[in-house]
Amino acid sequence: MNAAVARLRTAWRDRAFLRHLTVLMSGTAIAQAASLLAAPLLTRLYSAADFGTFGVFLSIAAILGVVAGARLELTLALPDEPSVAANLLAVNLVAIAAVASLATALLLTFEGPLVAFVNDPAIAPWIPWIPVSVALIGLFQAFTYQSIRDERFGVLAGARITRTLTTVSLQGLLGLLPAGVVGLVGGHVTGQAVGSTSLALRSWRTTVPALRRHVSLVAMRDVALEYLDFVRFGAPQALLNSVSQNVPALVLAALFGPTYVGWYLLAHRVLVLPVNLLSGTFKEAFLARVRTAQREDGDVFTLYLRAVLGFAAVVTIPFLLVMAFGPPLFAFVLGAQWEASGIYAQWLAVGMWIGSMNAPAIVMTQVLRKQRWLMTYDALLLVLRVGALLVVGTQVGDVAAIAAYALVGAAFNLVLLIAMGAFTHGARRTAAL
Repeated sequence: MNAAVARLRTAWRDRAFLRHLTVLMSGTAIAQAASLLAAPLLTRLYSAADFGTFGVFLSIAAILGVVAGARLELTLALPDEPSVAANLLAVNLVAIAAVASLATALLLTFEGPLVAFVNDPAIAPWIPWIPVSVALIGLFQAFTYQSIRDERFGVLAGARITRTLTTVSLQGLLGLLPAGVVGLVGGHVTGQAVGSTSLALRSWRTTVPALRRHVSLVAMRDVALEYLDFVRFGAPQALLNSVSQNVPALVLAALFGPTYVGWYLLAHRVLVLPVNLLSGTFKEAFLARVRTAQREDGDVFTLYLRAVLGFAAVVTIPFLLVMAFGPPLFAFVLGAQWEASGIYAQWLAVGMWIGSMNAPAIVMTQVLRKQRWLMTYDALLLVLRVGALLVVGTQVGDVAAIAAYALVGAAFNLVLLIAMGAFTHGARRTAAL
């Protein structure tokens, strides 16, 4: 009898997980499809140099945006008590304001050296807009995890669609003028603002009562101290990882100029959008599934293993096709001037092939609180990636630098998959004892 009840519970959880995953993936699929369908138009409205300047803007904003909430947004779905979650959200919002203010001060102070380093004077007018983008990234992330906690997956999917459609529509319209970098950056920031505002307003209706009921300075201090590891180790780790992910654009700009950044941006963007469709939505739903399994003493290791193998089955063939036919595919779809992006994509696909399987591993680092381990991992990854880009880029050339960057990433992602599997299996054995 007990075994039958347990099987029914497991089946119900699996169906609920699939429903949540389907809603998130449907919304994200629409958003990502809009971006991919807009790419052939945008590549004919904007030059590679325009995309290069836009790529520098995106890279700096992404590096800072990943720590906009001091990584406390990751905690919002973890506690069972509504009072703890409400105070964590309040701390998260304060952190966003503080990080955006600090980013403003630093970027305006060092604007001259930054423009000189990236070798692109066209970025100068857009530096004051980077902190705005950083704040919007932080807000969207905070209310994303709040929506996950409240299981408002439809709201989250809708906000993603709204954000993307606003971005690509405005970029396309401004590109017809033509507007140059104004169209790309302006469309992007406007899309961020619309998406973040819509998600915040939909979430705010349910969170305001909780904030009023539970939030106090003392409680905020207590929860901040309780989850301090996310700030002490999670934030530096995320910053290191973000620098590692975005450093190619900055190094290519410094060594070769904005046109090379444009080629890289398009290659990376075309490959990463489908990966984000799978990994981004999966991580959010998988986190909820793991929390349920932990509460009911489920087998988290089996969940992890199935998830990794599932990703491998889905992504292998598409990435092999890009590795084999990247240049002609990019030239045909995006235009002849983007054939160089296809060459970059051939090598980036090697690293992303392994990296696209690591979504379950990233979730388990949060669940198992392996922030310190992951920070060390990302520090080593950053050093080797930057070293590969700089040494190979200066001694050989741009394509070889991208190849070295991708191969280092592939090796490290394989290590991450194996290590998190071992940690998860170890946690299962410990729980059994």
